[in-house]
Amino acid sequence: MSTDAQAEQGRGGSVPADTGAGRSAGFITALAAEWTKLTTLRSMRRAPVACAVTGGLVAALFLLTLEATVGTPLSQQSATEVASTSALGADAAALLIIVLTAAFATSEHGTGLIAYTLTVTPGRGRRLAAAATAVGVWGLLCGVLAALTAYAVGQAVALGAGAPVVGPTDPATARMLAGAALMSPFYAVVALAAAEATRSLPGGVAGALAVLVAPTLMSWVPSGALDPLLPFTPAEALHAVGGVGGPDALGPFAGSAVLGVWLVVILFATRFAANRDV
Repeated sequence: MSTDAQAEQGRGGSVPADTGAGRSAGFITALAAEWTKLTTLRSMRRAPVACAVTGGLVAALFLLTLEATVGTPLSQQSATEVASTSALGADAAALLIIVLTAAFATSEHGTGLIAYTLTVTPGRGRRLAAAATAVGVWGLLCGVLAALTAYAVGQAVALGAGAPVVGPTDPATARMLAGAALMSPFYAVVALAAAEATRSLPGGVAGALAVLVAPTLMSWVPSGALDPLLPFTPAEALHAVGGVGGPDALGPFAGSAVLGVWLVVILFATRFAANRDV
């Protein structure tokens, strides 16, 4: 029997058996509630379109200023370079997702509605898992739209500049788009966890950004002492999934496994950090 159920039984209440079927039904109910809360917010409903627009605009901006930044005209860039530069639009969309998710996660704490939510769904771990699933699905939708729009706009800009283009069915391009699309759902869950742990929007944003920039900070350590650990950071694992990592990058399946382990660890840590009275 769960801790919540034991507490209720100690107060003289009647608690249904904590069976596997009951836990499954409880999770589905919690997931439906979290999804309803997410989709009732105007900012979250508009996020997929906002991410698509952001992805396209940033992709165009980076390509149009490529000559000024690298010294080589766009027309002389390879098709792979054009596509990878376009994918930066999906990175920008992920930053938007981080802010929106942190705001969503802390909205109930700011209004005090979290007390009601925990009354309806007393299992905090179950609620956290449901919220993570909801924002993960929502983030994946936003990430896919951002990646595809960034790619399409990038190809259009490249075509207009006389640069080589590559189709989305090209294996390397498809893999790169998949990695770019996964950024938004991954960092959405990280932002949710950080916001729940700190109960603040700035804390949620800062936590997700810290995970995002961890490889850069680690690379500054003298003598490259932390370099062997870099492939196991979330950002580098995402690059490995997308096929844009360095020579020491993990394979796509190993990279996916690393991301999964990170999510499990972060959510479990958040569950214990948030295990206190509201």
